[in-house]
Amino acid sequence: MWEARVRVSDEGDVTVSLHDVPIPKPQKGQVLIAVVVSGTNPKDWKLPASMEIAQGTNSGDDMAGVVEAVGEGVLDFKTGDRVAAFHQILTPHGSFAEYALAWEKSTFHLPQDITFEEGATIPLAAATAAVALFRLRPRHIGKSLAMLEKQGNVRNITLL
Repeated sequence: MWEARVRVSDEGDVTVSLHDVPIPKPQKGQVLIAVVVSGTNPKDWKLPASMEIAQGTNSGDDMAGVVEAVGEGVLDFKTGDRVAAFHQILTPHGSFAEYALAWEKSTFHLPQDITFEEGATIPLAAATAAVALFRLRPRHIGKSLAMLEKQGNVRNITLL
């Protein structure tokens, strides 16, 4: 399968290279997804610019696609399911590839009325909103929340 790897030089030059690699096998608790759409986020170029990325690690953590295989113990998904998922940052087999791995707990079913393009925009934004709101609780329950972002998925999901 093909996967893309993003690197940023000390001078800020972005390089994307394609690599022919084996299709990964899902481990216990993982889902292998045939990627239809991979989302991109600022962290996809900020992380390679700010730290040394392990050899063989590709970027891309938001994805939507079809379940190709499941690892041991995965009960909520089966081959052929339409899903979106968040790939674990800084680990091999991210979503800038034909196939990617995600943990079952960070994968969700896509309803038929949600496109793959729409689904791929949700995972990191939802995780960011959830972490931000979790950190506010319980000391801020019942208080107002200021949203400084005018638009975007994190804002929209937080307001849900």
